[in-house]
Amino acid sequence: MEEGPVDLNFLAQAIFAGATDAVQLAASFLDLCNQARLRSEDKALLPARFHFFLSRLWRGAFIAFTPPRTKISLERVKWVREGGEDYKAFELGACTRCHGLYLLGEVEQRDGHNYLEPMADHYNPASLRNLEFFCSG
Repeated sequence: MEEGPVDLNFLAQAIFAGATDAVQLAASFLDLCNQARLRSEDKALLPARFHFFLSRLWRGAFIAFTPPRTKISLERVKWVREGGEDYKAFELGACTRCHGLYLLGEVEQRDGHNYLEPMADHYNPASLRNLEFFCSG
């Protein structure tokens, strides 16, 4: 977590490998570390910000910012074609804690600029290390 966001499932298996409720144990552990302080005015032992996303309830929601209006798909898509142009589709995530909507993506640097790209591989835990969440509201 020192190097950036970590997927909760990946963290759960690293800490509580073999436990049937590893994800719940990891979430409880993070919550406890986030609340632990020597004094009430001190910073948390582990100042973690974590979000639980509802993407497991459906196969995903994907959004493409196409003119004249945004398109949303409940099927996994990487591109949306509109008016003869292709537009990238990004996965949406909803946090069950703060109810915020987030775009999930990876930032790539090209030509001296940062570009938001859709997630390259949803199923490879190692690829989730580059995952970033962008608040959409």
